[in-house]
Amino acid sequence: MRRGFVAAGALAALALGSLPATAASSSLNISLCSPTDHTFTTNVTNQYLPLGATTGQPWALVGPDSGTTHGLLVTDLGATKAFRRSGWPKVVSEVIEEREWIDNGDAIFDPSTENLVEISRNYYAQTVTGTQPGTVCYFGEDTDSYDGFGNDASHIVNHSGSWNVADPANDPGIFMPASPKAGMHFFEESAPGIALDQASIVGVGTVTVPLGSFADAIRVKEFTSLEKGSTEYKSYAPNGVGPVIDDTLQRCSPGPNCLGVAPLRHH
Repeated sequence: MRRGFVAAGALAALALGSLPATAASSSLNISLCSPTDHTFTTNVTNQYLPLGATTGQPWALVGPDSGTTHGLLVTDLGATKAFRRSGWPKVVSEVIEEREWIDNGDAIFDPSTENLVEISRNYYAQTVTGTQPGTVCYFGEDTDSYDGFGNDASHIVNHSGSWNVADPANDPGIFMPASPKAGMHFFEESAPGIALDQASIVGVGTVTVPLGSFADAIRVKEFTSLEKGSTEYKSYAPNGVGPVIDDTLQRCSPGPNCLGVAPLRHH
C-alpha cells in the first residue's frame, strides 16, 4: 500500500460511518489509461482529485497514530516527468510530492522538521480523449522510505515501492474515475510484484473534518494482494476539494497545529 504505515483506526471508522455501503460492483478496465488509446494533460482538474490546486497551498492531513501525531503533506511540485516506452507515444505527467511524517515531540506543526516516514514523488496525468475523459491516471512513483527517527538522507532505509510505466511489465493505473460512483472497482497501480493497489468506491455521503463539512464525498476502500490485511479507507470531496480523509488522518488547513487539530503535544 502507498501509505501502509498507519493501521486503520477508530477515528476513520467514526468519520466515515455515515457513508452508506453500495451493492453491485462495476470493474473499470485499466485500458482507460492506456497511452496508445488516449491523450493526456498535466492539468489535472478532476473535481475529486484536483492535483493542480495544491500549487502554493498544499493539502495537509493530520491524525493520531500509536500515541503520537501523524501527518501527510501533499504538494504539486510544479514539475513534469516524461515516460517513454516502445510502442507508446511519449507520456508527460504532473509530479506530486507526498511527505509523510510523525511528530518529533516539539509541539510545533512543521513537516520540514518532523521525523519522516516517507517522501514519494508521484506521477499523474488526466485523460483528454477516450470514452471517459477526465480520468486521473497514475504512472508510477519514486519513493524514499525513512526510519521515522529523523529527516535527513541518513535516515533513508530503502526505496521500496518505486515503479513506473517505462518498464513494459507495468501499466498505468486508474487513480480517480472521471465520474466516480459507488460500486466502481479499479486498479490504482499495476506493477507486478511491486505495487498492485486496488480501489473500490464503497459509499457516498457527507464527511466532516477540521477543514469543514462536505456533501457527496466518496468513500474508497484500498487493498492489495501483496499485503495481507492491508485494507485502508479514504474519502474525497467533490467541487475541487479533493482528499479529506486518509485512514486515521483528516484534512485541515495548513498552518500552526493544522488549525482545528489538537495541538501536537504528548501527555
